Amino acid sequence: MNAFFRNMALVLCLWLSMTGICLGKQVYLRDGGIIDCKSFWRHGDVVTVLINRDTMVEFDRKEIDLKRTFPAHGKKSPHGRQKVSGSAARH
Repeated sequence: MNAFFRNMALVLCLWLSMTGICLGKQVYLRDGGIIDCKSFWRHGDVVTVLINRDTMVEFDRKEIDLKRTFPAHGKKSPHGRQKVSGSAARH
């Protein structure tokens, strides 16, 4: 039983140490640089990067690799609805 709790404590410690790394976001620059940050967003021709709670930086869109930083999500296929006739039994 002690081995179970020891292994669970080890897994918990590893999981907690990895959450900070996994939850971060990355902004890719055109010159090949990568910025690790808390969040980023774009408005107009400006990309704003919140690096930590005290540091906020604004970049021109020409400086950011937009394809890697803002990946296009898969296009949703249109879901065609089937028409139900009035005489069809409803459950």
